[in-house]
Amino acid sequence: MLGYEFHSVSPLTQTCKRNHRRNEKYPAVSERSLYKRDSEKCGIINSELQNLSTGVSVADSKESFALLKPSRNFVQNNHFNGVKNGITVESNGCVISHNLAENYEATMIFVTAGCENIIEYNESVAGCQKGEEGGIIYVGGQYNCRHNHIRYNYLHNNEIPGETKKLAGAVVLDDLGEAEYVYGNVIESVKAGIGSNGGD
Repeated sequence: MLGYEFHSVSPLTQTCKRNHRRNEKYPAVSERSLYKRDSEKCGIINSELQNLSTGVSVADSKESFALLKPSRNFVQNNHFNGVKNGITVESNGCVISHNLAENYEATMIFVTAGCENIIEYNESVAGCQKGEEGGIIYVGGQYNCRHNHIRYNYLHNNEIPGETKKLAGAVVLDDLGEAEYVYGNVIESVKAGIGSNGGD
């Protein structure tokens, strides 16, 4: 189920509230508040997104990827609470900034593919509660994942009291995530800081 799906240029979603009571019987059902496919200059701002499988998904067409065409989509000033994943990016030239994510299961921001995205001034607290791999901000997985800027984020307090298993790190650059820029972030009370598994 999708809240909004964009296939166009410049629509803006703002000041919306989306709260989905996740069905524990069918936890794998995808529930997203916003899905932007083949879109440009689309955004969601100033919104409350709760209890979703994925808060926001941003994806480009294969043609746009091949041409390295920036979509200039943006996700800014939103509050994610109780989601599985906050923001999933498969796009070029997006801005993900000033978002707060708390009490989520897996990742706050997952860049599966994309170049020259800006991820800045986001805050994560009490995240990655069920993740043993990945990270609060997780980058990598495809060859066209390069030159993303991860900067000035505040990632803190994802440790679970009494928990001894390996927990996800703050920023993870995984397979094929190369030539990424990670700087100016504040990382506090997180099991691991910045890790690279094969990238530059």
